[in-house]
Amino acid sequence: MSFTPFQVETVPLSGSNLIEASAGTGKTYSIAVLALRLILSGTTVKEILMVTFTNKAVEELETRIRHFVHEAKTYASGEDIEDDMIKKIVDMASQEYGKETIQTRLKNAVLLLDETSIQTIHSFCQRTLTEYAFETGQIFGSDIITAQDAADMVQDALNRFWRRHITTMNIELLRRVLDADFGRAQILEAVKLAMQGKKIFRLVAYADGFLDADEQEKMLESLDNLNAAVQKKVEDNIADIDARKDQIIAAMLGNKYAAKNLKTLIDDFTAEKLYDHLCNNVKKPPQYIQALFSDELRSIEAVHELILIAEKGVHAFVNQLYQFALDEIIQDVELAKREKGVMSFDDMIIRLHDAVVIKQHRGLRESLQHTYKAAFIDEFQDTDKLQYEIFQTLFGDKNILFYIGDPKQSIYSFRKADIHTYFKAAASVKKRYSMNTNFRSSNQVIRALNHFFVPEEGFDTFYFKDAPGHIEYISVDAPGDSKKGELLYNDGPVTPVIIHSGNSQRSIT
Repeated sequence: MSFTPFQVETVPLSGSNLIEASAGTGKTYSIAVLALRLILSGTTVKEILMVTFTNKAVEELETRIRHFVHEAKTYASGEDIEDDMIKKIVDMASQEYGKETIQTRLKNAVLLLDETSIQTIHSFCQRTLTEYAFETGQIFGSDIITAQDAADMVQDALNRFWRRHITTMNIELLRRVLDADFGRAQILEAVKLAMQGKKIFRLVAYADGFLDADEQEKMLESLDNLNAAVQKKVEDNIADIDARKDQIIAAMLGNKYAAKNLKTLIDDFTAEKLYDHLCNNVKKPPQYIQALFSDELRSIEAVHELILIAEKGVHAFVNQLYQFALDEIIQDVELAKREKGVMSFDDMIIRLHDAVVIKQHRGLRESLQHTYKAAFIDEFQDTDKLQYEIFQTLFGDKNILFYIGDPKQSIYSFRKADIHTYFKAAASVKKRYSMNTNFRSSNQVIRALNHFFVPEEGFDTFYFKDAPGHIEYISVDAPGDSKKGELLYNDGPVTPVIIHSGNSQRSIT
């Protein structure tokens, strides 16, 4: 993955871009500068969309942009300010567009600051669904329910499904189903994943009426027949061993390895004990067992094949049940939501994705592309597949699009962070940049962490080396005049810290 060093004052404001920004590299500052550059180039405040993950991040970004716009207006009016970067880009814009034009654009920007489009992902989806309710097929005036309320609705639907379809099953078939990793907790987890748009690969399609009483009887009869065949085969194998008891003991005594390793079995010989011992060694039998009991091992393997067929039958039925449960429960929940006129946070993303990506509503897409000339997606490492596809479909081709994130921080599964989505985006954007100057930490700490992440050349820090995309650790630098943290090291030499990880350890000095 090839990255260009990021220069906030000169990076082209066009096309699709990925900025990989390590912690402490001034990401929020840089986003605000880019927004200011867009305003100076003629883009209005309300034509710039900024999406991040938390309300706190929204507030911080909005505060920073407001401050930068006011500072730029002050400087453009002839007064001095402290921020050299703002001075630089205002001067550059003034040379390109003229001082009066820049002053007018900044004056208008200040007046429109209350119309900034800085939102969380959910507020963006909610606002879009509300404004385009007809295009997205939404109920006008839908209320948003909390995550707990949504979870309670799913639980209620699960309870109804369980009472209606599971507690009424043939009791013997139900016992086998429950023994095959099927239960309320597993259904609940599968429903949650499905409602988040995740694909569950073990599901199997079911036919109408597959849970009817006569179909359950057929399923149970088939399993009983297989179990009976297994039992008969086992009994025949044991009987055959018992019939050849003396011959088998003589053969074991005649083999020095068997005589030594199977002495206890020989001294207290029964056909059942030998059969159990062979069953335990059928996968990787020692050479002497293979030589003495090749016929018996083949018979045991035939038994195992019958058992596997029976297990596959049960698991296929269970996976049909999972698919049936998902269909019934999700349909039940969706019906309840529509009756109450509510939707969850996940629903907002799924419904907008359906309108933009699945149904490809042309009017909606063109309207949003016209409304927002530029889009910045902050904390992009926490974005999942659906969110990425929404923004890529809307703005990836015709508008200015910046993804900003750090794959090293893709750890928040509750936000549905998906590192493979990050890889996909990195491969699809036209330009990729890296921010690797840390303004937050001391030189010593930065050197130590660089060594920690890459203790030797070629070290695969994040274990993604063979993945279609992978995280490449980009060495972080400190500003040339950085004196952060120096007092921490003035009392003498630093003691190395040994960090253990699995069977390896790293030393940070």
